[in-house]
Amino acid sequence: MTSVRGSRRRTRLTLLLLILLSITLLTLDGRDFGPLSAVRSGVSAVLTPIGGALESVTRPVRDLLSGFGGADELRTENEQLRQRVEELEQGEADAARARSELDQLAADLNLDLLTSVDSVVARVVAGPVGNFDDGLQIDRGSDAGIAVGMPVVGGGGLVGRVVSVAPNRSTLQVVTDPGFSVGVRVAGGTGLGVLSGQGDRSEAVARSFDRSTSLTEGDLLVTSGAARSLFPPDLAVGRVVSVSGDTVGLEREAAVELSAPFNDLRYVTVLLWEPPQ
Repeated sequence: MTSVRGSRRRTRLTLLLLILLSITLLTLDGRDFGPLSAVRSGVSAVLTPIGGALESVTRPVRDLLSGFGGADELRTENEQLRQRVEELEQGEADAARARSELDQLAADLNLDLLTSVDSVVARVVAGPVGNFDDGLQIDRGSDAGIAVGMPVVGGGGLVGRVVSVAPNRSTLQVVTDPGFSVGVRVAGGTGLGVLSGQGDRSEAVARSFDRSTSLTEGDLLVTSGAARSLFPPDLAVGRVVSVSGDTVGLEREAAVELSAPFNDLRYVTVLLWEPPQ
């Protein structure tokens, strides 16, 4: 036991002497003491193993602390990436909505009638307020030249007509309204019928076609433009999806898929057109 204690005391004494020697050498070195270079080499050889041992002991602690700092940086980067992904996803949604609106406007602008009749583009600002209300409101009115009775198109098809007007707002009665009706015919063909709303946002029914009328699935129905019609001719209304006869068998009727996208109608075009007197 005594030898162990003596060995520990000698070790502590040796370390104390080395520390004192280091301080002395540093002091002399700072004063440019010439013969010190050889001594410095010897001391460095003695102290290097001790420095290496201390390095091996402290490195895991430094690595652990560095790891904590790296984890914080990683969390920050992940949060920034997540926010960027959300921004990109929102940007894609906005772009898709803009493309949809552009497609609707482009479809309207393909109507031949728009090349000869003045029109006003308006945004749909309110939809039906109840189960039995099929009206729409738009953000343009009499200040833009809109008047009651003017026809409205959107998304490449007939939407309806204006039924009330304020300076900066108008209300529309749309094709889906059960109280709405319009004279129609097969595009490029003859034979007249009457299309009526059924309260369905995608389909309507066209009746009163003569039995001799050529009416088949896929036919495009357009406004007839007959005398005293409230609508100009050749506005797309919808396509025939099925044909049947009435109970008497003298007339034919058709289920019609409407051309205007009433479930996603953001813009409409009001035709500044009034029927001939």
